[in-house]
Amino acid sequence: MKYTTALFDLDGTLIYTDAEHRQIIVGQVLDIYGKTTSDELIDKFWFERNRNEIITNDFGLKPSEFWPLFEILNTVELREKYSSAYEDVWVLNELKSKGLKLGIVTMAPKRISDPEMALLNLEFDAIVNANSAYGIKPKPDPQ
Repeated sequence: MKYTTALFDLDGTLIYTDAEHRQIIVGQVLDIYGKTTSDELIDKFWFERNRNEIITNDFGLKPSEFWPLFEILNTVELREKYSSAYEDVWVLNELKSKGLKLGIVTMAPKRISDPEMALLNLEFDAIVNANSAYGIKPKPDPQ
């Protein structure tokens, strides 16, 4: 079997974002509402599914209160300060030189994924922002 295409996630696969980034943003949102939480619950929110349930059950907020503020505080500048490409992303150039088409599937909004993609310094054949804000079902939906 000959492979023709390789798809990658972006955050946590090709791009590393320091834990301090998520702690700052989520912590600021919760602080504005007079709430506190642990780093473990922030990690649960960041990495697990059902974020709205975590916001409601663990943070004690309505998602409609949390998300608008989160989006304001999650600036590109802050994200860039805490993000870098993993050291082994050079292998992408090897794959590309062997004729493979490369694609990205990320839940990050375009305003976040574009600067992260720039850190890779490589042109991809396809980029899919699988974010429900764009009317696309979020990962891992098979569509």
